[in-house]
Order: sequence, then structure tokens, then C-alpha cells
Amino acid sequence: MFRGKGYTNIRLSELIALKGVGVTSAYVDEIRNAGYPNITPGQLISLKAQHIDTKYINAMRSASGISLPLSISASNNVPQPQPGNINNESTANVLSENTIVAMKSLNINNNYKNLFSALGYTNITNENLVAMKSLSISPSYIKSFYDYGYGMVPIKDIISLRGVNATTMDIEYFRLAGYPHIDLKDLVAAKSLKINNAYIELFVNEGYGLVPIKTLISLKSLAITPDLVDHYKRSGFPDITLNQVITLRSLKVTSSLIEKYRQLGFSDLSINDITTAKATGTSPEYIAAMRQKGYDFKKIDNYISSRTEIR
Repeated sequence: MFRGKGYTNIRLSELIALKGVGVTSAYVDEIRNAGYPNITPGQLISLKAQHIDTKYINAMRSASGISLPLSISASNNVPQPQPGNINNESTANVLSENTIVAMKSLNINNNYKNLFSALGYTNITNENLVAMKSLSISPSYIKSFYDYGYGMVPIKDIISLRGVNATTMDIEYFRLAGYPHIDLKDLVAAKSLKINNAYIELFVNEGYGLVPIKTLISLKSLAITPDLVDHYKRSGFPDITLNQVITLRSLKVTSSLIEKYRQLGFSDLSINDITTAKATGTSPEYIAAMRQKGYDFKKIDNYISSRTEIR
């Protein structure tokens, strides 16, 4: 039966599973005619196991504002889903099989969507609805940020906030720490990096004052502490700034690498020289090889230029 439907390479385990959940030839036709001509045996098993039929699919389309007819054929002037693109709503204008299964298993219906429509979120995608329900996002959670002065927060930001368990208590925490207007995207980053008052105070106590939150996020993401900053200072850069440390760290510039450049005779080496050399691949080994070929430049800029020209 299934080979006659085009599943010529179907596995025995899939046949057993299809039989077990009650997938029939008629069910295959029903789902295909609903806009899924390339549905796989595995997807059929998932849909049937969740008791998903065309009635449910149409209900979800109606709730999503998708007006695609139930039956897709070449004669109804509806663009046909192309192989490989049947999960692309912008191409096929259909709900993906995985999204349908997720919505069914999470009991997402029009009532759930209407909870957020009442707050002004009238165009939530099905994928975002799935994420919201999975994270137990409620209207009161969204409203809490509105009440804190953030207005109508984009749904994707709400999902990100909930994903790191951010609440208005975290906003208050950072306000008390000296960040009265923290951006919600920065809040997500700060929460995910576990930035706390102790980390903030590390830099305050070393004389850096209250470090801007975005700089603090960059520092924490690169595991930079005041001790590491001092390490760079002892490498010959006593006036190095936090942003310069971030640049060096992101390029994986170590004190030993700095020393290798100095051993080549570049005693007046600047941070800009090092970052440019590292970014362009002008390594100490490259410089040594060039000198063996007779290119004995006095300034590292010349080696950087030659490296750039070769690349």
C-alpha cells in the first residue's frame, strides 16, 4: 500500500509504526491534499499519533489567518509547494508538519492565541506560539514588562527573556546596581552570562567605575577579569583600556604572543599594531620567514602591508 503511494524505500520499522498508529491509504491522501505532498513516513506517524487530521489543520490555518484551501491541486490556481520547501510558510503558505504536531501536543488553539491578541499581539507566528506555550509565557508575564516602562515588547524578545527566566525583579536588580535604563536585549545577555553585582564590583573596586552594561557583557562573554587586564598592563601597555582588552582577547592575543613580536625587534609595538597584525595573519612566524627571504623591515606595518597584498 505505502509503496504504491511512492514510499519505495520505506523501512520495516516505519511500516510497523504506521500500522501501529493506524495510518491508512486514505489518511495519506487526506494529508497530502491538505498541502503536504512530500510528507515523510516519520511525519505521518507523528501526525497520526497526535490525532491530527485536516479538521485540525484547517482550524490552525483559520486561527493563523492562512486562507489556503484544503485541497491543493494544479487546477485551483494555488501555487504548488515545491520539493524541499514544503515547510516554508512563505513559499508553500502551509503550516509545517513539525509545527502542527507541536501545537497539538501543547494544546495550542485559538483561545490561547486570543489571550495575546487582547494585548495587541495580533500577528504571532505559529512557531512563536509554540515557543511561548513551551516556556509557559502568559499575558501577565508580558504585561509585567509593559508596566515597567518597556511598552509593547516584541514577541521574540519576550521569548528570549523567558528563555533565561528574566523577570522585572532582574530589571530592579540592575537598576539598583546603577543601570536604570537597561535594554531588554542587554538584560537577556546579562542573565545568560550570569552577570551579578559581584562581577560589576570587581571593576568598580579596581578604579574602572561603573562599566557600561554592553562593555560588561563583552567582558563577561570573554571571561575577562581585572586580573587579566593587569596581565596585559604588565605586558607593556599600562594605559590599556577595557575595550582594547576586549579586542585583544577576542583575537586571542596573549602576553606570550606580544613578547614574540617584541623579540623580533618591534620595541615600540602598539596595541593597534598587534590587533592589525593578528587580524591579517601577520604572525611572528610569517615575519621571520619574510626576513629569511631578505625582507628586513624595521616597522611591523611593512610586514602587515606585504601580508595584505599576498592575501
